[in-house]
Amino acid sequence: MNRDDYQKRIQQHYDNLSKAEKRLADLITSLPGSPIGYSATELAKLAKVSKSITSRLFRSLGYQGFGEFRDELRRTQHWGSPAFFDVEAASENNDDHMMRAHIQQDILNLQQTFTHIDPAILEQAIEGLRKARRVYICGFRNSYMLASYLSRQLILLRDNVEQLPHAGQTLGDDLIDMNDQDVLIMIGLRRRVPQVIKLMKFAKKLNSRILYITDPRATRTAQLATWCFKVEVHSDTPFDSYVGIMSLMNLISARIFRCDIENGFKRIHLGEDRHDMLNELDTYKLKEKKP
Repeated sequence: MNRDDYQKRIQQHYDNLSKAEKRLADLITSLPGSPIGYSATELAKLAKVSKSITSRLFRSLGYQGFGEFRDELRRTQHWGSPAFFDVEAASENNDDHMMRAHIQQDILNLQQTFTHIDPAILEQAIEGLRKARRVYICGFRNSYMLASYLSRQLILLRDNVEQLPHAGQTLGDDLIDMNDQDVLIMIGLRRRVPQVIKLMKFAKKLNSRILYITDPRATRTAQLATWCFKVEVHSDTPFDSYVGIMSLMNLISARIFRCDIENGFKRIHLGEDRHDMLNELDTYKLKEKKP
């Protein structure tokens, strides 16, 4: 069993779990490292549920109990999966090991991300972005930074691209013109804020199409999307890895560019002309030497 296995089980059974079981399941899928480092009592305490809820949850997921769940995780770790961090080596401050484990995890994240993306669905989403009247791109917390990156790429490729939310503003005014000819790109990685599902429901009510880039733990929000791509963000540090989503956004931008290379070059050169007119960027042009 790898990390994906138990998280897939949680996704499959999530709607049938009780409120307390869902709270514990949400905690387990959001832990920065492997659950193997926690006891059933510790998980229950962190989720603020009773220990009996812990036992009930794992039985609901198809395990005999927490013990079987942890035993399977241990066996996977012994198989040498790079998805698990060697706590003992880390405690010895083994810098070389930590770097290799970090690289292995990022490679695994990339592999798992693109293994689960259907190329046909991706092309449908890209075509939708190309033909949309307007593209709104939204993200909150760390996802705001990722949305900002994608919006800067798309601005080079097409007009009417707008990033949300605007600083210090509410969303209502910025969405006055949204309609069924538009696409909302929602980037909502784990630890999502309530505004994510509110905005997606709003866009769906207006019949706008939704491109949703999220993580494998998304459940309710994923059901609202026209196209949904789940990227793996697992890290054995307290900080999520964004290598998968950055690669996906780069691919989306590259595919849009190649679908209309002539227009892409035209807009990119126009942008460069604007930079030159405003003297914004160093061009590092070699000056001709005087004879």
